[in-house]
Amino acid sequence: QHSGAAMMNKNKKGIILENVSSIILFVVCFVIIIFGAFIFIKIHIDNENENAKDFINALEAKINNLQDGETGRFSMQGVERWFLTGWGSSDSNRPDKCFFKSCICVCNGDGQNARDQCQNTKFDNCRSLSFDYVRVLEFNRVKDAEMSVKEEDVLRDISNPKYYDRLKWSSNPNEFYLLTECVNFRKNNLVEIMVYKNQSYLNILGFNEIDFAKQIYEAKCLK
Repeated sequence: QHSGAAMMNKNKKGIILENVSSIILFVVCFVIIIFGAFIFIKIHIDNENENAKDFINALEAKINNLQDGETGRFSMQGVERWFLTGWGSSDSNRPDKCFFKSCICVCNGDGQNARDQCQNTKFDNCRSLSFDYVRVLEFNRVKDAEMSVKEEDVLRDISNPKYYDRLKWSSNPNEFYLLTECVNFRKNNLVEIMVYKNQSYLNILGFNEIDFAKQIYEAKCLK
């Protein structure tokens, strides 16, 4: 009987050790998975930040290379789920990181609350500028629609109510386009950017094509 009891105790200890080993193995595997996921997310975020920083640095350089009164047209690499926007020095709602100057910013988000999303983006994502007025708009062209307006005219006279009526369709039935207050990067694709500057003004247009047969467009970019 004594040997039988000893054998039962030994078996119990073996079962307990086996269960403890299984629990330890599970915890170790769980920690490794969590750590791996954290590293993966961190690398992804770091890559996004670097790509966004490359974008704003490249755009700033292209703006500086333009002469007063000159227009430039560029294809640039966007960053999915980020947007480009800007503020003039007299815009009271610009982010604090713009200080007292005009600025352009590339920010993480959809632009629905552009000021806060730009302020909360966790790196040096804004570039201060010497212009008095800065306008950054997205020109949303409807696929296969007739166009009677020239993009260059909109770019040079960007604040004219003839072209721009806040987040509303053009009233002219032959001008199927929509101007919104920032340039959204919907995918990691090249985005077409037009820039016009003079001594006082910097105007930027980004372009997007809307296909109503495949998507319903939601106007974004609110400051």
